[in-house]
Amino acid sequence: MVEALDTLDEFDDSEYTAYQKYQAFRDSYTGTQSILYLNKDFEDYSAWKQYAEYEGLKVIQTDGDTYIC
Repeated sequence: MVEALDTLDEFDDSEYTAYQKYQAFRDSYTGTQSILYLNKDFEDYSAWKQYAEYEGLKVIQTDGDTYIC
């Protein structure tokens, strides 16, 4: 039997935190979402890009604000 705490060691805390922040950000927007405009200097840019693409969103790199529409 696998202990829950043993499996938690496989995950990087920063990746999990980035995913939680991405989910909260995404959930703060209502309506149909198809494009994530993501600031190129955003701290978690690569992680958020990966999460959005996995969910089927098109990701557009911007110099401005990060938002979903």
